[in-house]
Amino acid sequence: MKGYETIDKKQDVLQRSFKEKIASFPKQVFFILGNEFCERFSYYGMKAILTLYFTQILLWSFDYSTAVYHSFAMVCYFTPILGAMIADGWLGKYKTILFISIVYAIGNIVMAVTSIPAVGNNQAWGPAIGLALIAFGTGGIKPCVAAFGGDQFTSDHVDLLSMFFSLFYFAINAGSLISTFVTPIFRSDVHCFGDDSCFPLAFGVPAVLMIVALILFVIGTPLYRNVPPKGNVVYEVMKYIFRAIKSKSRRGWCTTHTDRRHWMDYALDDPDCEKQKVDDIKAVLKILLLYIPLPVFWALFDQQGSRWTLQATLMTGKLGGWVIKPDQMQVVNPLLILAFIPIFEGIIYPLLGKCYLLRKPLQRMSAGMLLAAGAFVIAGFLQISIDAGERKIPSLSQTSIRVINGAPCDVILKSNIFGGTDELNLPYLGHSPYYFVDSMAFNNSDIKVDAPNCFPSDDNDTSTRGKVQLYNGETITLITTVVEDDLIYHEHKDSLEKSRKGNAIVNLYFMPGNITGQYIFYLNNTKNQESRKLVAAGYHGTGPQDIPPGDYEVLFEVNNRLRLIGNLTLDIGEVSTLVVEDDKDSNNGLVMAKYVVVEPNSVSLLWQIPQYAVITMGEVMFSVTGLEFSYSQAPASMKAVLQAAWLLTVAFGNLIVIVISIIDLGDQATEFFMFAGLMGVVVILFSILAYFYKYEDAKMQEDIEGEDKKKLVSDPDEKRRTSYGTETVEPVGGVVNPALVPDEDIREEEKTSL
Repeated sequence: MKGYETIDKKQDVLQRSFKEKIASFPKQVFFILGNEFCERFSYYGMKAILTLYFTQILLWSFDYSTAVYHSFAMVCYFTPILGAMIADGWLGKYKTILFISIVYAIGNIVMAVTSIPAVGNNQAWGPAIGLALIAFGTGGIKPCVAAFGGDQFTSDHVDLLSMFFSLFYFAINAGSLISTFVTPIFRSDVHCFGDDSCFPLAFGVPAVLMIVALILFVIGTPLYRNVPPKGNVVYEVMKYIFRAIKSKSRRGWCTTHTDRRHWMDYALDDPDCEKQKVDDIKAVLKILLLYIPLPVFWALFDQQGSRWTLQATLMTGKLGGWVIKPDQMQVVNPLLILAFIPIFEGIIYPLLGKCYLLRKPLQRMSAGMLLAAGAFVIAGFLQISIDAGERKIPSLSQTSIRVINGAPCDVILKSNIFGGTDELNLPYLGHSPYYFVDSMAFNNSDIKVDAPNCFPSDDNDTSTRGKVQLYNGETITLITTVVEDDLIYHEHKDSLEKSRKGNAIVNLYFMPGNITGQYIFYLNNTKNQESRKLVAAGYHGTGPQDIPPGDYEVLFEVNNRLRLIGNLTLDIGEVSTLVVEDDKDSNNGLVMAKYVVVEPNSVSLLWQIPQYAVITMGEVMFSVTGLEFSYSQAPASMKAVLQAAWLLTVAFGNLIVIVISIIDLGDQATEFFMFAGLMGVVVILFSILAYFYKYEDAKMQEDIEGEDKKKLVSDPDEKRRTSYGTETVEPVGGVVNPALVPDEDIREEEKTSL
């Protein structure tokens, strides 16, 4: 009758309400859930703004920032192997989480403190130390926290495990969702330390959350159940492989032996090696062959935080009265993940199954890869649309040149550089288009500027002559003006580089001034009343100034009083030249004109949603299905090995991005299309490997694992470690990990897919 009591007990658990189940949880579990929420908030919040910190504060190039970002991500997915070895072979999960979390928190503190200009001086040493500690910290605890949470459930609570892992998954996504949305607001909307942004606050909040995560974990210490470390299976597998290679080398690689059909069988020459474990490793190696093409998917997927964020900085986030930050677009992925998983499981897969499409796991993974390629095709065409709004950049052998007339009358310019015409007529404050000329052929060309209407009729000296200096690959502007009854012109280099902060770039020239004078202007934001001081060195200008977009009053300081010159509107991404001239007809004696060098960003950030949606669908089909496939096809004793290999595919995917960013393929659209093409080639390779892959019989797999579990029934802790144990891994890219689900559920799902 004891068996009936067990069944009744399980049914009673299933019939309990959600609130009653939560009340039945071991109390220490809630400290672990709180720890995971805070840690994920810290990690994703810091990572969301990392690329923009590189480009805006450290002033690194887009390519170098991308390479460093993916180097950090790569290390984050190498270190979990180290963390698992420390936990399983030395310290145990509790001490590993505790000690490595301290290192993790220190890394966050270093990032926050060194981002203060007076401390880090905007140098690379601070981020280098901070990111190294964070990478070791987040990777080191990655394979331990979920498994440690599972260890808290005794055999009386085993039926609550699935709910715990659902809550654990919710804590991960809640932390990443909130931090990815909120942290960019701290970065952009708060101004501190004399800057238009506040990265110290944006890094500081994640640092505080990591400290809170550590405190929560420590508070639960008296309540925790600790399972002693029992050895690391990854190390065991590597030892077996080394012994097989050593034995095969001793016998000769060209020699075959009837008792050794597979090269791993040579490990059995060592009496310490078990045949069952050798067979398990052979089964894993068959799956690992399919893993070879997988890094390319992660190379595409992880660019959401680098290349796609940098693409967003070239777009406009204006949405009515609200402005979307470029780094906030990353929140689309976890939002869509939560929506797509039930849609795919409940609607799309069943419909495809009825049409006999994508019924096998490897077919779904191939489809996921194709969707990732499609997302990058969309990103490439979007980049082409963005680039179409950019000003044409002269080639290395050309100079682009235009003229602005600041003289208070019409001027006539004569030179052979103006598009084949000998004469150019410009009205007061008028400007010419940009002319693209051969720098070598037209360098030091003669130019004559004549302004007869600026001077009395009896004045015979109404013109000036000179030569135009051209520079390879540069854009220059000639500004004419009249100073003390002399007609002169000045040559200035224009910057075509947009603001790295999503602001506007302004260069102000005060033409009535002289070369030695210092002239002070103020831009007062009419919305928030913030004021920006500009100092112009006469007609040499202020140099490029990074100004937040908005509406401004332009004020000129004269005799310690401010004189209003006019109003100015600056948009996201524009680069403009402001020319302030004498105007004897106006009340204040000055007039201002704006000349756009580079048009403001015009493509809406919402156009990135299609590529995010497509790659998220690819993630659901690739990542979720891939984990399900791996864990259903491999022996239970080898799941930790597959976890390590899966994480390594993510690491190597980031390595691919590093290499491509260093190579520099030129324009960004070409790089996006290249990644899409690479993914297409990999899909073909993966499909060939999948075609020849022989699926393990699900019933046979169930029988084998069933026998293994019968041996463990006398040790409930060991049984739980087999089902959920130390090999449990956090979702990759925000996707639920089927490893967190009992083995029986995975096999049932696999039966359906097969």
